[in-house]
Amino acid sequence: MFGLGGIKVDRVIYQPGDTRVGASAPGRRSPLFYVLRGAGVVQAGEASDALAAGDVTFIPRGEFHWFENTGIEVFEMVEIWVPAPTQTIWADPDDP
Repeated sequence: MFGLGGIKVDRVIYQPGDTRVGASAPGRRSPLFYVLRGAGVVQAGEASDALAAGDVTFIPRGEFHWFENTGIEVFEMVEIWVPAPTQTIWADPDDP
């Protein structure tokens, strides 16, 4: 598709009260997140941004990041990888 080697799409859901879930780095890929519903925060490197339904955020290759649900409803996103990843690097390997 579009001359690419592969695409991976994940549905990511954070329940109300979920905080700093699974800090990770995307290895050699750069994922894009599209927020479907709810509200939250993304922390990527030193930057922190509020997110809400309809927002898009991009994580630079190799940058550790994490999300937090700051609302009272489900915070739901789709994560789009082009090309598809081969591994994820967890900040804390015991907390994926």
